[in-house]
Amino acid sequence: SGGRRKMPATPAVPVVAPQNVLIALLLLAFCLSKKYPLVVRRRWALKYRAAIFAALVSKTLHMLWLTHQTFLEHGEHPSHLQTTIGLVSQGPFALSRNPYYECMLLSMLTFAVLFNTCWVFIATGVYFSFLQFSVIPAEEAFMAQYFQPEWDRYIEAVPRWAFRIASYE
Repeated sequence: SGGRRKMPATPAVPVVAPQNVLIALLLLAFCLSKKYPLVVRRRWALKYRAAIFAALVSKTLHMLWLTHQTFLEHGEHPSHLQTTIGLVSQGPFALSRNPYYECMLLSMLTFAVLFNTCWVFIATGVYFSFLQFSVIPAEEAFMAQYFQPEWDRYIEAVPRWAFRIASYE
């Protein structure tokens, strides 16, 4: 982690908080799946979906816990609405600049598997686009403004997502 400068809260450039968009998209997907069923696989037994769901939930909760612990160890609050005091680049942040958002995307996929609906997969794509093209660029501009030169070194070493999307970074 870099210097311990006290900075303002990350600007809320997206008018709606990312977690609220996630909830709204999930609700919309579930409503659409009731009205217009669009199943992933017709003969996909609940026991198999439940097993995959359990594995994905376990992974998601583990990632969330590690990310949250890393923030706390560095004196940071996980909310972008709280004051930022430093750049966290250890733990999950050494693998991805956005481990919290990856957990949110993974949690959406867990629901798609459990409920066997393509609508949640579609909602996950919409949510990913919202993060990739609205939320994250605003947060990264903020970090670049307040944490130079360490921010430039960090983005050079760590991808935006643990899964690489080279053409959009």
